[in-house]
Amino acid sequence: MRFKILSLCLYNFIEQDRSLSMSSFENSEYTSTFCSAGTQPENIRHPFVHESIANVLSCNNNNSSFDDFIDEQTWEVNYDPSMEVIDSQALISLAHASDKVIFTDISRFRPSSRGLIKLATTRNVAAATLLALNILESAIRMSTGNANGRAPLLKTMLHEMERADHSLAPILKSLLLPFPGHGLNLRNLLWHGFISDLPRPWFSLVLLLVYNLEKQQDAKLSIYQEENEFFDPKSFNTLNDLIEELSLSTSDIENMSNWLPETSHRDLFQLAITWRNENQYPACAAVLLSVLIEHGLRIRWCRINDRPCDLIAKPGAYFVTLDGHGQRNQHDLLLHPYMGQDDNERKKNLLFEYLGGGR
Repeated sequence: MRFKILSLCLYNFIEQDRSLSMSSFENSEYTSTFCSAGTQPENIRHPFVHESIANVLSCNNNNSSFDDFIDEQTWEVNYDPSMEVIDSQALISLAHASDKVIFTDISRFRPSSRGLIKLATTRNVAAATLLALNILESAIRMSTGNANGRAPLLKTMLHEMERADHSLAPILKSLLLPFPGHGLNLRNLLWHGFISDLPRPWFSLVLLLVYNLEKQQDAKLSIYQEENEFFDPKSFNTLNDLIEELSLSTSDIENMSNWLPETSHRDLFQLAITWRNENQYPACAAVLLSVLIEHGLRIRWCRINDRPCDLIAKPGAYFVTLDGHGQRNQHDLLLHPYMGQDDNERKKNLLFEYLGGGR
């Protein structure tokens, strides 16, 4: 059901704006501004992140070793908790060390993690990492005693771990939070659609951290749990009618695929469609489509509001996103009627009007 709703959203958005693609930026003035914002034309693998972030994401090993921080027998990761964060090169080395470890005995992992290992090795590393990050955040929530109820912000939970001198706190902060010069902010880069391709060591590091936290807390986490309906769509008559009428043909799916930028994100879309056609993992497919919808909306938001610099993720900066959980006053929202955090300088969000908001 969730997959159908998200497919409907994506399909109708594309039908309303078939011109939405990277060709939208082909006029010289706009392309010049886009490139000067930090994305280099030759950075094909990560065109929507700043060059400094792309360099870290490339995961080029500097030959330094972090093997000593991973126990070969127990797989325990240890790092001096008195360190606030670790630098990007150390994080890269730890990722490569993790990649050498986790494939030696995948039977140690729980079924959900083994499924992600298969996904990472046979289909799509970025999709596997995106889903693994969800499990990692759940493990962090368990570790900080926030198993039930509304989850605090990720940075709040990591600061709790830091105050408790948790050995993984410096690594988790460097991997997940946006500290300039240190923090990779990997979760937000993936979940908000800025990257669609990753070297495998990043997936390995995320999964090894999951393993360590699950082992410490004996948490039982799985991305393949039986789905629970959060609402009954029949209580929304118009939405229910649209869902019942939704039937995507092969040509519809091809149009949706052609809408995506030529050099990125297409593999994620194809994986979501494959899961749809195979009737597998609807919740996971819905996650991928959610990321693609946000990515597409951001492209249009930047173009229609003449904000090309917000196309890319920049170090230490907040992103323009669909949600504003706990931080609405820090950044713009794609579907909010207005842009800007200062009431005296607010402007209308033209994308909101373009999509029929307020009617």
